[in-house]
Amino acid sequence: MKFAIALAAIPFMAAPALAGPYVSTKSEFKFSDANYKEAVNQARLGYDWKVGALKPYVELGGGAKTPDGGASKGFTAAEIGTGIKLTDELSAKLKAEATQTNGATSWKAELSTKYRF
Repeated sequence: MKFAIALAAIPFMAAPALAGPYVSTKSEFKFSDANYKEAVNQARLGYDWKVGALKPYVELGGGAKTPDGGASKGFTAAEIGTGIKLTDELSAKLKAEATQTNGATSWKAELSTKYRF
């Protein structure tokens, strides 16, 4: 019950109070042309903090992939990363993610940048 109350209070918190533990969810619905392929739903527990210009984080969780007309397959996921403010206009994000489904592990690394005008 306390967890549900804490989740409900998140939108009313000030931005600086959001550093620390969090819960994230993500739902993807994939298509090829007009044909539905699969849905991927996941939930993760995470923790973020600030160290100078860095905003590192770690997330652990899992979810399920459900193909059109097929059985769902569960997976677990772990992600680490950081955001970094390079200048007032330029920031970058670096992350590495591992997902495991049926004993097979997939890895992904991503580097992205954002420039604000």
